Amino acid sequence: MKKTIFVIILIMLLVGCNQSKPQNTIDKFDKYVEYREFGLIYDEILDSEVKNISTREMFIEVAKGLFVNGYINIKSECVEISNDGKNAKLFCNIRYKTVYGVEIEDRISYNLIKEDGSWKLKLG
Repeated sequence: MKKTIFVIILIMLLVGCNQSKPQNTIDKFDKYVEYREFGLIYDEILDSEVKNISTREMFIEVAKGLFVNGYINIKSECVEISNDGKNAKLFCNIRYKTVYGVEIEDRISYNLIKEDGSWKLKLG
């Protein structure tokens, strides 16, 4: 009996930890920006609406221009403002350093949409 209860609790914890959350998408976005993996942002993070109006190559070129100086140690601490299971809005405090060592703190809100079971970043 104890073994069965332990197995059930373990399964519940594993399933709970693997659920897609909007914050996970923002964390992945931060990592990809830091490592300049703009193609992965396009492939894994952006919603289908963005992909309908921009090619992967076009997005990468624009992103390179936006993040020309490079950023390191990116950390977003977010609060979920709303989440109905299909759309979510997060308000985040972001801390990062430029490659020149300048520390920057900023605030930004993100809109996300759930597509094919994963949270995707909506631009615009």
